[in-house]
Amino acid sequence: MDMKPSDIKLEDVEISFDETHHIYRGKPLYQRRFKHVMSFHEPGIAAVEDEGGAYHIGLDGKEVYSHRFLKTYGFYEGIATVVDERGYFHIDTNGNPVHTSRFAWAGNFQERRCVVRDFEGKYYHISRDGKPAYSERYLYVGDFKYGIAVAYCADGYARHIDRDGNTVHSGRYRSLGVYHKGFAIAEDEYGYFHINKKGSPIYSERFEWVEPFYNDYALVKEKGGKWSIIDANGKRVHIVKDDDIQSVQKEEKNKLMDYLVGYWKTQIIYAISKSHILGLINEGMDTYSLLQKSVNLPKESLVMLIKISIIWNFIEKIDERYRLTYLGRLLIKHEDGLKYAAQMWPFEHYEVMRYLYDALETREPQFKRVYGDDLFTYVQKEDGAGRIYYLAMDEYASDYEEIVKYLPLSSARTIIDVGGGTGKLLKEILLQFPNIEKGILFDKRKALEEASRLLQEFEKKQVIEFVEGDFFKDDLPEGDVILLSRVLHDWDDSSAKKILKNIRRSMGKDTILLIIETVVPEKTNVDVGISLNFNLLVAVGGKERSKKEFEKILNEVGMKLENIENVPAIVSILVCKKGRLLNGLP
Repeated sequence: MDMKPSDIKLEDVEISFDETHHIYRGKPLYQRRFKHVMSFHEPGIAAVEDEGGAYHIGLDGKEVYSHRFLKTYGFYEGIATVVDERGYFHIDTNGNPVHTSRFAWAGNFQERRCVVRDFEGKYYHISRDGKPAYSERYLYVGDFKYGIAVAYCADGYARHIDRDGNTVHSGRYRSLGVYHKGFAIAEDEYGYFHINKKGSPIYSERFEWVEPFYNDYALVKEKGGKWSIIDANGKRVHIVKDDDIQSVQKEEKNKLMDYLVGYWKTQIIYAISKSHILGLINEGMDTYSLLQKSVNLPKESLVMLIKISIIWNFIEKIDERYRLTYLGRLLIKHEDGLKYAAQMWPFEHYEVMRYLYDALETREPQFKRVYGDDLFTYVQKEDGAGRIYYLAMDEYASDYEEIVKYLPLSSARTIIDVGGGTGKLLKEILLQFPNIEKGILFDKRKALEEASRLLQEFEKKQVIEFVEGDFFKDDLPEGDVILLSRVLHDWDDSSAKKILKNIRRSMGKDTILLIIETVVPEKTNVDVGISLNFNLLVAVGGKERSKKEFEKILNEVGMKLENIENVPAIVSILVCKKGRLLNGLP
C-alpha cells in the first residue's frame, strides 16, 4: 500500500483472516506474509513470527530491530514481553532488554507494573527495572486497573492490593474482579455480589452471577433462574428473562433431593475415615491389592469406599495407583485439616439432631435427654469424646491467624483467653504481638490437658499460664485484655449474661473485653449463622446474635459495646468495656 506510516490510523488496521498479514481499510498493509501476526500497538509496532523466529515490525511490514526471539508479544507502555531460551523478559522498541531478569512467564505492563510468575510458580508484580514491586508472593495476581489489582493469597482467598503490594481493604473473598466505576465483583460461599472500595458488600443479596455496573445498573442471574437488572442497592428493577421453568424446577427438585439425604455424606465420610484407606495411601499402600491386605473389610465394601472417594475427589487414580487430593489430605491431618471434625459430627451431634423439632418446640437443648449430661459436662467426663471434641474445635479455629492481626493488642501486657480451648488463639496472639508478656488460658480441665499437649513444642510456652476454672462463677486472673472467642454463641441469653456478669466482676476500669463471634446481619437473605443456629439450639441451646442482640445482653449486665471490627472472616471483633449497671450501681 502506497501510504506513509504517519498517515495510517492504528484503530483501522486489522489482522487478516488467516493471521498472516495486516489489512488496512480492506487492502493488505504490505506485501510480505508471515507465519503469524498480532495486533499493532503504539507506537505502530506489531509482534510477528516467520521461519527465522519472532520479532516486531513497523507499519511498513519491515523489522524494527535485528534480534530474533522464541516468542514476542505486543507493546504496552513502550515495553513488550518476549521469550528466549532463558525465559520471559521485556524489551524496548529498539529490541534491547529493559532489565536482566528472567521469568517462567510474564504478562504485559499496565500502570507501570507487570505480572510475572517465577520459576517456583509464585506470582507477583515487577517494576520497569525488572525488580519485584513488593516482597509478597501470591498464588496468582492480575493486572492493575485504577491502581488496584487482584491477588490470590496462600490461604486461597482473593484480596485487592495496591502497586506497592499493600492490601487496599480487609475484605477477602473466594474470587474478586477489578474495580469498575467504584465497584468490584466478589464471590463468597453464598454467591456473587458487588463490593465498594472499602471491601464491603453494597447489598446483602447473593446471585449465581453478576456483571459490572453499567451507568448505575448491573445484569445478574438470580438463584431461582431469573436474569434481572439490579440497582446499587441490590434491588431488582427489571426482569430480563426467566430460564425455562421446567429445567429450573428440575434443578430445584434435585437440590431438595440432595438436602434430604445430606446425612448420608456425614456417615460415608466417617466410614472412609475409619477405614484408614486415606492414611494407608498416604503411607505408600497406594494400589488396590495393597489396600485389600491392610483394610479389614470385604472386597465389595472396600471397592465402594474407593469409588466414592474418587467421585468426591478425596483420591485420584493415576496408572493404577491412588493418590490423595487436597481434600483427602484434609481428612488425615489435624493442624490445618478436618481429621477430628470427621470423627465428631457422625456421633453425638448426629444423634441429638433427631430431636431438633422438640428443641424448636421447647427452645431447650436435647443433648442431656440423649446422653444424661449437657454437652460440656459430657466432654469432661468422656475421655475419648472429649478429646475429639476439643481437637475438632481446634480445627475449626484455623482462621485465627488472619483474625489476630485485627485485635487491638499493641499495648497489652497480660491477656486472658476465657474458654480458650486448646489455646490456638492464644498461641497466634503471642506469635503476632511480642509486647505481650503473659498469656493466661482459662478453661476446664479437659481443654487444658489438650492445650498443654498441643502447645508442648510452642516456642513461647513459658509465658502461658494454664488456669482451670468455670467462667460462670470463678474469679478471673488480672489482665489488660480479656478474650471471649466463640463462647457466647454456645449459650442462651440467660447463661450468656451470667458469663458476662462474672467477667465484669474481674474487669478494671480500663480492662477491655474482646468478643469474637459471628454478628448476624439484621436483614439478610444469605445463610450467615442461620443453619448453624439449628445445631446450636438442639445441642447446647445457644444461638448466633445480631448487633442489637449483643448490645442488649451487654447493656443488661453493665457493659457497653464500643466498636465492632469487621475482619476477613465469618466472625467479627466486638470491643467492649465496663459500663454502668442498669440499677445505677458501678
